[in-house]
Parts: sequence; C-alpha cells; structure tokens
Amino acid sequence: MTNSLMVTRRHFLTSAMSSGAALALLAACGGAATTPTAPTEAVKPVAPAAAAATKAPALAATTAPAISAPTTAAAPSVAKKSSKVNLQFLFADGPPQKDKLETIVENFKKKNPDAKVEVIWTPWGQFETKIIAMHTGGTPPDFHQIDDDAVPYFGMRGLTAPVDDILKQNNIDKNDYHKMIWNLTTVQGKIMAMTLALKPRAYIYNVEMFDKAGIKAPTTWADAWTSDQLLENAKKLTQGDVFGYSWDYWIWDSIPAMNNAEHFSPDYTQYLDPNYADQFQWIADLAYKQKVAPPYDMRQQVGELKLFTSQKLAIWNSGIWNTKDLNGAKELKWDVMPAVKITKEAKAEASLFTFAIAKATKDTEGTAAFASYFLSDESQQVLAMNGDLMPTKTSVQKSSAFLDPNRQPKNVNVWLESLDNQGRWPFLWNGIELRDQIKPMVDLIWAGQKPAKDALEMARPKLMDLLKDTREHPTK
Repeated sequence: MTNSLMVTRRHFLTSAMSSGAALALLAACGGAATTPTAPTEAVKPVAPAAAAATKAPALAATTAPAISAPTTAAAPSVAKKSSKVNLQFLFADGPPQKDKLETIVENFKKKNPDAKVEVIWTPWGQFETKIIAMHTGGTPPDFHQIDDDAVPYFGMRGLTAPVDDILKQNNIDKNDYHKMIWNLTTVQGKIMAMTLALKPRAYIYNVEMFDKAGIKAPTTWADAWTSDQLLENAKKLTQGDVFGYSWDYWIWDSIPAMNNAEHFSPDYTQYLDPNYADQFQWIADLAYKQKVAPPYDMRQQVGELKLFTSQKLAIWNSGIWNTKDLNGAKELKWDVMPAVKITKEAKAEASLFTFAIAKATKDTEGTAAFASYFLSDESQQVLAMNGDLMPTKTSVQKSSAFLDPNRQPKNVNVWLESLDNQGRWPFLWNGIELRDQIKPMVDLIWAGQKPAKDALEMARPKLMDLLKDTREHPTK
C-alpha cells in the first residue's frame, strides 16, 4: 500500500487480454502508474453480442464454467480439524503484510506438525500476472489473496468457493465483525472471501505543523471539516516548500460515493460521473489553482510518503498501512483525523484484506482448516501488531496489540469510526472493466490536462457499451 510510484488504486491487468486470459486481479491499495497520457485502446469495449465470447476465453475453456450465466461455486466439504494439510498459499508482498502472514503460517505449522504449506509470494507488480497464469493453467493456489472488489468477478465465474460452511463450523460470530465485511464479500447470497484485516483511510497530519499554525484537528467524524475549512487551513500550512495537503488520488473510483452521489443509475444503465465533475475538479484545483497540494508529477517522482516523512507535507489523505513507516521516521509527530466533507458528509474508504479458497483446491478440508486459522484470536493479534493493519474482529480491535497508547497515532478511534462512514465503488460483475475505462480520464484531471467535466465525458461511449453487459448485481 505504499505509493512510491502511483497507479490506479486497483489496477486492471490489461496485458492478460492479449494472451486470451481476461481474468483481472487488482493490487489492493497500492501499485504504480505512469504520467497520464491521452487514453489508449488498451481495453476495448465489449460489444453486447460478443460479450460472452470475449470475457476470459482461456479461463472459460479450462477452469471456469461458461460465463454467460453467472454462477456461484458450491462450498467445499469442510471438517473442523484436518490431520493432514497439503496446500499452496499465495499472497502479494507489500508492507505491512508479508512478515505477518509468514508468522501466521509458521504458527499454524507448529500447531499442525504434519501440515505442508507451500508459501508463494510475489512483489505487487508481478502478483496479478502470477495469479492469472495459475488460474488459466488450471492450477490455482488453494488459498490466495484477492482484491476486495474483485470478489464478484471471481465468485460469479465459479473460480472461488463459498466460505459460509467454514465460518459456521468454526463458530465464527458474525456479530464480532463490522457488517460491511459481510456486505462486501457476499455474492448472490454466499460469502465468497475471508477478510483477514482492514485497511481504513482517513487524513494523516503533522502534529507540530498544526500546533505552530494554531490549528486544531477534529477527532470524530461528526466534527469533520468542511471543504472550505480544509482549504483555509491548507493555505495556512502551505509555507515555502511545504504543501498543506495531498489527496490520495488513487481512490478516485469512490469520489462520487463518498459525496452522496452514484457512479451509475440504480438499474446500471446510465453513467453518472460527469454529473459530479465539480467534486473531481475541486480536488484537482487544490494543486493547480489553490497551490496547496503537490502537482501530479511531483507526487509520482517523489511520493507522498517521502514528502510527509520529510515534513514537506502537512495533511495526507492516506491509510493505516503507513503506520510503521511513519513511526520509523525520526522525530515525526503525527496523528489521524477524519476525511473532509466535500459535500454534506465526511466519508472515506476502508479496503478489505481479503483471501479466497479456489474451487479447484485438491485439499478442501486442509485448506478450510488453514483459512479459518487466520480468523483466530491468535492470528488476529499478529495482524494487529504495529498498528498498520486493523484486525477484522471487533474484539481484537480493542486489544493492546492494536490500541497501544505508546504508539502513534493517539486518535486511533478515527480508524475505527471510519468503518461507519464508508463510500464505495459498486461491486459489479464487470465493475473492473467499467472502472478501467474511467481511470485514464481521471488521470487527465489529476494532471491538469483536462477539465473534469470534459475528461469524464470522454469515457461515456465505451462505458455505455459495457453497461449493456452488466449482469445481476452480485450482492442481490
């Protein structure tokens, strides 16, 4: 989840299209991008008549059922305990998860001496290619990482299996988890992924800069600043080579939803983003008109994390995953505050750290036992260490592993409250392709190359074609 090189928050891997594998995996909350240019034809719209033939042809022939009719895979037969475990576990390397996941695997092996768990990890830039190749070849890992809004894509194509029985047989109390976890991972009535941790976003700020400017940060979402208050304070904080504010540009896909608006009409036949162009434009103007935010090229070349840790940035719209790096920065005093109200309410986005069981797993019982171990209190405590991942279980969120009074930030409650103040991109059958058509246009806005209204309208022709192929909403 670092931003040394920026890209779309969740990158649709278009290179797979050329090899016939259109399965899209998205690197959760991180990645890299190039300087925005005029939109290309990398992802071609799918004509309605050809939709079924052009979506994931290789997968349809090898591992997935015909995708013209969405389907949910049958749940694996699950035993509470497995005396023999033999499986592959794949995840993407990236802060802060690698060390924690490996620790949990080792803990599992200690409890199950006969268990054989082959750990496969890859850097973020190679993760999508790896998982696509394994699914396409018919040998997917038994338990693997999956971006939260890719859950419908996998689940409705029958590539992953429901986990309802695993939760039931392991006495998982759904009331000990925030409802958004189940809402976002339910596909056509079945829970299709396990959420191991949460990655909430809010505003990180420099405490000393605030004190020097006489600015008091809000501590609850109900008291969040208005857009006018943010701009006023960002101007006070912008001094010399120090910028007052930087937006987390790669959560562009949720901007309307964060501001009491919708990307699409309720029946998913109309594209509505241009109606809310002023929200995108307001963000872009912070850099190019108000001069309180770093321009797009500086963000790409330097990165907000470096700007913030070197105390060249006062407020940064970012997430919990930076906690360890921020606390490792010498003499940096920082805290967290709610996101701003661009319109009526303050909303942010919390990504889910999700994993799925492949329908093709050859060790259903062992995989179920392994997967369920990640939801145990012991494993949740490991995930909570350093405060850079929020444990999934509400009860563990209250533990000292997560709520450490000796660790920054002090106002940890902002992360917790953010779960009740969510604005999300809709999770759809072809939502990845829809978003992939909008992203290049939004890049033009962030780079100051096009007015927001004009750039968003450029996506309309291809989006309208894709909307004709939108299947049943996965959460219904």
